[in-house]
Amino acid sequence: MTGHRLLRLNIALLFGAVTLASSGTARADAACLDVNRSAGGVVSACTKAIGAAGADSRAAAPLYNARALGQRGAGRDDLALADFDAAIRVDPHFAGAYANRGDLNRDAGRHERAVTDYGTAIWLKPKFARAYLGRGRSLFAIRQWNRAIADFDAFLRQRPNGAAGYYYRGLVFEAKGVRALAEADFRQALKLAPDDPAIRRKAQAFGQVK
Repeated sequence: MTGHRLLRLNIALLFGAVTLASSGTARADAACLDVNRSAGGVVSACTKAIGAAGADSRAAAPLYNARALGQRGAGRDDLALADFDAAIRVDPHFAGAYANRGDLNRDAGRHERAVTDYGTAIWLKPKFARAYLGRGRSLFAIRQWNRAIADFDAFLRQRPNGAAGYYYRGLVFEAKGVRALAEADFRQALKLAPDDPAIRRKAQAFGQVK
């Protein structure tokens, strides 16, 4: 998934949760949360929207979060981290910001921090499927395999057609040497996402596709 598609997806997920107040603020917020904008356009629009909302107001939380996603799309993860921190500072109950900061920390190899962020997101929103998936990936990276499997199981209970859950759980089973379970998970992942390159490569390694 490209950075721009990821940006559009995450902004789309938070868009419906934003309450737009005055007409001026509404226009600024809508521009910030426009999923069709480029990463740079999102950053610029969100900077204006944050100014209109008030930098320390809770209403600015989704705007900081959206700007952080824009910064990530532009490859500026240091600025994205600062914006996720700001979103959490003005709204400590914003589960999405914790999960997004977890993604950033995971991608940077800061897996212990990522696990903490995902855990907070799950505590705030117990059925947060994406946070279970992200935490499982970080737990796998630090070789906490049984906990990772538990998180992928939790993800799949909520998203039974989530190919990523089968794929990553398969990786854990493979690492643990449980080949039969790994093979079953990779086969299911391939069935659900036959065009995914990583899934196809793993399926080929297991002789499931030519």
